[in-house]
Amino acid sequence: MAQAALAANTLFDLAGRISPQERAAVTLFGDTFPFTASTLSEEDGRFRFQKLRPGAYTVSVFMPGRGEARQTIEVGPSAADAHGRVSLDISFKESDFALSGALRRRHSVSTAQLAIPAKAQRDYEEAHKDLARHDPDAATRRLEEAVALGSPTRGTRSARSPTRLKSTLAPRSASARRSIGTRMPSNRWSTWVACW
Repeated sequence: MAQAALAANTLFDLAGRISPQERAAVTLFGDTFPFTASTLSEEDGRFRFQKLRPGAYTVSVFMPGRGEARQTIEVGPSAADAHGRVSLDISFKESDFALSGALRRRHSVSTAQLAIPAKAQRDYEEAHKDLARHDPDAATRRLEEAVALGSPTRGTRSARSPTRLKSTLAPRSASARRSIGTRMPSNRWSTWVACW
C-alpha cells in the first residue's frame, strides 16, 4: 500500500522520438485526468515532457502537410528506467494522419468555390449603389441574386430558393439597413463574402 502511494507521487520525464523524423507540434493530453502540455519537436523528431504524473496519456503529433496523428501511451514505474525517465519511439504511417479525410476538406476551398461570376460581382456593386440611394429592399434583392449566382449549384434554383435566401438574408439585410451611408472598403466583394 505504501509502495503504491509512493509510485503515485513520483513524477516522470518522457523523452520521445517520432517517425517520420521531422519538426512537428507535439501535444500531450491526460486520458484520465485534466492535463495538456505542448512542445515542438527537434528536426530529428525528438521531444521531451517533464514532471508527469503516472497514468495514461494521448500523444498528438501535428506535421504540416501531413496532418495529425495520435497514439495512447502509459507513463509509470513499469515503463520508466531507474531515474524515472520513460523513453518512447512512435512510428506513424502516412495513413495514420488525419489530414487526408474530413479535416482536409474542412480546411480547404475548391477553386470553383473561389470563383466569383462576373454577374454576381455586378449585382454586388449595384447593391451598394442601392444602399447609397437608401433602397435596402433593392439591395437585398440584388444580393440574393449574387448569392444564387455564386452558389456551387449555379442555375439550380431548387437548392437556393428565393424563400430560403430571403430567410437567410433577413438578419443581414437588417444590418445593411442600419449601415446605409457607410463607405465600404475597395475590395468590397471579399469583405462581403468574409462577413457572409
